[in-house]
Amino acid sequence: MILFRRLALFFLALCYLSCQTGDTPPLEELTIAQAHTAFQEGTLSSEKLVQAYLERIEQYDPQLNSLTFLNPKALEEAKALDQELAKTGVLRPLHGIPLIVKDNINTAEMPTTAGALALQHFIPERDAFIIERLKDAGAIILGKSNMAEWAFSPMHTESSTAGTTHNPYDTTRVPAGSSGGTGGA
Repeated sequence: MILFRRLALFFLALCYLSCQTGDTPPLEELTIAQAHTAFQEGTLSSEKLVQAYLERIEQYDPQLNSLTFLNPKALEEAKALDQELAKTGVLRPLHGIPLIVKDNINTAEMPTTAGALALQHFIPERDAFIIERLKDAGAIILGKSNMAEWAFSPMHTESSTAGTTHNPYDTTRVPAGSSGGTGGA
């Protein structure tokens, strides 16, 4: 019986240790909590995280067509948030976290087209309330996602302004629906 208990404890410990790799997950799989811990430890910066996502977008999005616009100030905003953290030591709830928003949500820095040619050159004067709240929480709006024109398709993600979004797991398929750009991203 004692041998059985020792073997059981040994295998439990072995199982636990095999799950504890100590490896940092890839940046695109980081949780907000993991990113914030890395920011505080100085092993990651918001600027580095944003740059990693921009590189990933450059690598994968040409085949997917999931994004319509990128925020040209994203790296600048990330640097400012890194400086804020260094100065205050305080992390806001979404501090330095890059986000993609659907192209029917107003953003003052980028066009909001809702996938329609009629709004192709529309740049809102101010951010939507939800964007204001996200920014107040420290989020960085990295870009806008493609969508079905006027959000009017439950099956396809096609817009007059940006074309069709493709499924990242099978580019012969669509990610479906008006939020397919978000799904593909």
